[in-house]
Amino acid sequence: MAIRAVFNPPGETSSVSLVIRPDNAQAAFRSGGTVCVSRLNLLDEGLAELCERTRVETGYLGEIHVNAYWSPAGMGLRPHFDARYIMNIQLEGEKRWMYQAQPAVQWPYRNASLSDDVIKYPDGAIDAWEKHGEPVSTDWVHQILAPGDILALPAGCGHAAEAAGESFSLNFHFNPVDVGNLVGKLLTGLSTSEPEWRHAPPLISPSPGDHGLINEHVRFIQNRFREAITQLERYVADRALLVDHLLAAQYSGQQYGVWSTLQDKVSEDVPFSDADSYSLAHPVSVIHHSDHEVTLFNGPDKVTLGGDLATLLVLALSSKRVQIRHAKEVLGKDMEFDNSVLALLNAGMIRVTRDSGSHSPKLPSTSD
Repeated sequence: MAIRAVFNPPGETSSVSLVIRPDNAQAAFRSGGTVCVSRLNLLDEGLAELCERTRVETGYLGEIHVNAYWSPAGMGLRPHFDARYIMNIQLEGEKRWMYQAQPAVQWPYRNASLSDDVIKYPDGAIDAWEKHGEPVSTDWVHQILAPGDILALPAGCGHAAEAAGESFSLNFHFNPVDVGNLVGKLLTGLSTSEPEWRHAPPLISPSPGDHGLINEHVRFIQNRFREAITQLERYVADRALLVDHLLAAQYSGQQYGVWSTLQDKVSEDVPFSDADSYSLAHPVSVIHHSDHEVTLFNGPDKVTLGGDLATLLVLALSSKRVQIRHAKEVLGKDMEFDNSVLALLNAGMIRVTRDSGSHSPKLPSTSD
């Protein structure tokens, strides 16, 4: 989370953003700056839950976060576009918006200013498709947003806003996961289960004439490509396998704030063994702020965990499937761990897998 003050200096075509301390927010506002709080969902339980439920219920694979904008009259953000889909909700006051009817760049990788209707990126390498220095369409739509109004814009769509009076709004950022990243997730099994994918490739000789080392490196990479192609062909041929892995990518959890602790009673008998493994059930979704706080969602049901229970979840998220014996060794608390697994099974949040398949048995309540 960060707090910034955004100013529009006279004679400049783009805004200037400064990081400020929370106790300087009112002074920045009185000086004519728009105060922006980034990733407000890290601090607010309701916004964190709203972001995660929106992500799951819409099937969105990327991260969703919320920025808050507090602007004095006549101030706002100068023309620019974002590298993500945005949805602005006006809460107090009115704000004058102008936005392009069509995106200036289709799915850009980064934000850019529109200085004198010309695309300008920050310093750095620029690809030809990013259209740096090219003019944008002058076909702009003008709209006034009042409290309760919502404006949604696709990635790469130029826009600017100016407060008609004191204004406060929330901006939801839908950060995308591109196809390349998604394919990378589908190949995660190879990269974690095969030693050739876990260690570094052979060295490349600094000498251009040493073709032996170069050829060894090339052969190594070619072999990994062949294995990746074989794995991807399995997904093409087996729809059920692809669906299962897409669900795993979708319900992998986001890093947001969570709050309280689930209290469980100790259970003397559990319907699983140390040799079993556990993993998240589908379509369970998880949000976690640290290794000691997590919340799970399954439809309308919600379970919030803390302490070792959160560590249990982090292990499951990082490994997809965790052997109970190994998790107990890491935590060092057999009975508390069994009780935690039992509570999560009761809530339908995880599934236990044996050699014969997965099962989610009906268990006695841990609250009795």
